[in-house]
Amino acid sequence: MRGYRLLTLTVLVAAGAAVWCQPLRRAVLVNVKGTVKVQRSGQGTWNPVATPPDHDLYPKDQVQTYQRSSATILIDGNPVTLGANTRVGVPEPRATGAPRGRSRIRALTGKLLIWIIGKRDIEVGTAGAVAAASGTKFVLEIGADEVTTLTVLEGEVSFYNDLGRVAVGANEQSRASATMAPTRPMAVDPSEYLQWEASLEGVRTGFEYRHYPAESRERLKGMAEEARKQADAKPNDPEAQTRAGDSLHDLGDLSAAQAYYGKALDVAPDNASARVSLGYSLLEDGQAAEAEAAFQQAAEASPNTAAP
Repeated sequence: MRGYRLLTLTVLVAAGAAVWCQPLRRAVLVNVKGTVKVQRSGQGTWNPVATPPDHDLYPKDQVQTYQRSSATILIDGNPVTLGANTRVGVPEPRATGAPRGRSRIRALTGKLLIWIIGKRDIEVGTAGAVAAASGTKFVLEIGADEVTTLTVLEGEVSFYNDLGRVAVGANEQSRASATMAPTRPMAVDPSEYLQWEASLEGVRTGFEYRHYPAESRERLKGMAEEARKQADAKPNDPEAQTRAGDSLHDLGDLSAAQAYYGKALDVAPDNASARVSLGYSLLEDGQAAEAEAAFQQAAEASPNTAAP
């Protein structure tokens, strides 16, 4: 009997360790357009994004768009939109108290639109320089010659490498590479970039996100019914309210889901999980501005969360 107990304990500890070692989702792909592939952990096979689980991104994953393709990565509540023929690396979570200067997103090739919501800092690194900013919108382009071009549409971005640093303001542009310090910011006509942003607008809205992608619709109906009962029985439990919202969201009842997220936030206004779920639901409902506000509030409530 003692040997049986020891064997059981060993199996349970091993199972718990396996669960504990599973990587945390670092970001999520918001609805892809055209051909988009993911390479897990930055090595091995490139797999097309075809099913809901493919949209979940983990540390060190790489994402590649191809000709006439685009996608948006939501990371820490901020959308990073990839144009055609673009590759980026998904970062590891920044450790609590980590110093600034560590790149959060690695842009390898192509053209990206970065929209940083609120006051939260995010840094995008390329082979040529790092762009660090908060509460701004800018475009990064990595050319075939590995020269990085930064164009700021809103706010101000700190653009630097080992050879120098400049502050680039709205409607200004700077270039840098591994062998060239960032150039002095020059005024540019932003209309070309605004038109490109407008062409990508459909990628950042109208997407589908699922909390329980592996569950069938029939199973979701049962889960939603049970979750609603639990939420109604525990009106002061924000987690119960959020679970009800998540299951209803996956069923497509967005208004009911948003109502339960609202109940969770009435009880716990700083609950980042409920804020993020609310943001996803609003974005799928076509309410981009309201979703932006929800993501911003989530980032402010929990600046070190690993959720997108």
